Amino acid sequence: MAFWKRGSDAQDSAVAQVRATAEEISTLRAARFAGTTEYSDRGPGTNHGVRSFLTDTAHQFLTVDGRTTEAIHLDRIVYLRLDEPTAAAVGKAWVARKAAAAQWELLVGLETVCAVAATADSATDLGPTPTDEGTLTRLRTAFLPDRSGREPQIKRLAQLVKVFQADAVTLDLFFDDAARLRRYRICWQEAKLSDPDVGDYRMTMAREYYDFAVDPEIKLPPARDVLMQGHLDADLRAVPVISVGAKE
Repeated sequence: MAFWKRGSDAQDSAVAQVRATAEEISTLRAARFAGTTEYSDRGPGTNHGVRSFLTDTAHQFLTVDGRTTEAIHLDRIVYLRLDEPTAAAVGKAWVARKAAAAQWELLVGLETVCAVAATADSATDLGPTPTDEGTLTRLRTAFLPDRSGREPQIKRLAQLVKVFQADAVTLDLFFDDAARLRRYRICWQEAKLSDPDVGDYRMTMAREYYDFAVDPEIKLPPARDVLMQGHLDADLRAVPVISVGAKE
């Protein structure tokens, strides 16, 4: 992949770089991730873990309001580790539920990331950015609510942005000096979501993926240790029994 040029044609070159990266992202096998979520109705949340794009599985830890939850995802089935008192009461270590809308996955899904990159018509060179992998060069592109077009990617993205009433979907791509993609960060800015228990609320969610060489072995809990339940609210907010650890 040729690195973008800096000069009079820098914008066109940066856009070409972003679009070419979409194909590279689509071939990723796995990655580690870390992210943050800011809510209009409660304190901010964080998450980190590892995801396999090949098997559509993930193992992550989510922290909201000082409480941490361990979760394993397989497609739209979410396995959540129970706290010790609850596990003792029900005789199971995990609870499994089917995510009704999997909103959090739609927002950060690989297809969404690829579509933002593939349909980029502008890009900003943010220059050198310090990371834990060293200093990387960052390019930024965004998909805005008023974007329209005939391409399938644009239609899908426009529909998703409309459904979630997001202000923008921002994608940052981080490259090393050899023009290799080392990490990316996707941010849904001020998305308006609806929860049947609490009504509408707004959130800004960002997730960064890195360490694309990771080869995770994500194992599901044994069936004998799992309590099967019904549908799970989209962002795990309505399942109090899954919290583990003491509240800070």
